Amino acid sequence: MIDLHSHTTCSDGSLTPKELIQKAKEIGLKAIAITDHDTLSGLKDGKEAAIESDITFIPGVELEITYPYKGEFHLLGLGLKKNDGALSRALDELQDYRIERNREMIHLLNKDGINISYNDLTSIAGGEIIARPHFSRFLVNNGYAKNQNEAFKKYLTPGCPYFVPKRSLELKDAINLIHESEGKAVIAHPQSLYISWSKLPEILKGYKSLGLDGIEAWHGGNSKKDCTKFEKIASDLKLIVSGGSDYHGLNIEDRVLGVGAGERSIPDIFLSNFI
Repeated sequence: MIDLHSHTTCSDGSLTPKELIQKAKEIGLKAIAITDHDTLSGLKDGKEAAIESDITFIPGVELEITYPYKGEFHLLGLGLKKNDGALSRALDELQDYRIERNREMIHLLNKDGINISYNDLTSIAGGEIIARPHFSRFLVNNGYAKNQNEAFKKYLTPGCPYFVPKRSLELKDAINLIHESEGKAVIAHPQSLYISWSKLPEILKGYKSLGLDGIEAWHGGNSKKDCTKFEKIASDLKLIVSGGSDYHGLNIEDRVLGVGAGERSIPDIFLSNFI
């Protein structure tokens, strides 16, 4: 059992890298990837803890891609071997903009009478990066939403009054940055692209021509039926397949470490593509 998509307090997860590795050890994971949003800062601690726990460690990152359609496009970089080049510099720029974005979202919420501060979010985050799951926890904790799903749907997704888009990368640029770091570029949770099944193969074929390596066919937020379809499309296009829970700890409560779609444990067979 493995997990190739997880988050720590270095972005929007609730466990530190060391705590995440400890949890992975407790549930018997053979391998784990840390794929924090727009940062590589948790990889050193994660790798050290994984070595101590005799768990195979896959260094990763999750990037947001410029996407002019309904939905969201996130790209995983998996199996990164270089952490100090162009990718690191690009992430530093994205972090600076993320701070501006968070302040604008706080301003919009304050303007409508929701009393939230940067300090409130920092206390929830417990790490370097503040992201939408931290906003959602604040909104739930203070009675503005019943649960985190409602908080996202009501306040924090595209089209909602307090959503501010992140600065993102063009797909080709992101793929190049990942490849320069000797990693594999994999579309995360492809269901979030909101592309019809009839159009998806041709669109993925176009992405492959830009250098795309694979898709996360088995994602913890998807149905087993759809994941099987994604895996078949990947096979037809000769794209590699990945699987991950997209674990965030308490910040997204319905994700379970090591478990993909349909409560299926993520099989070891996907690991060989990234080591």
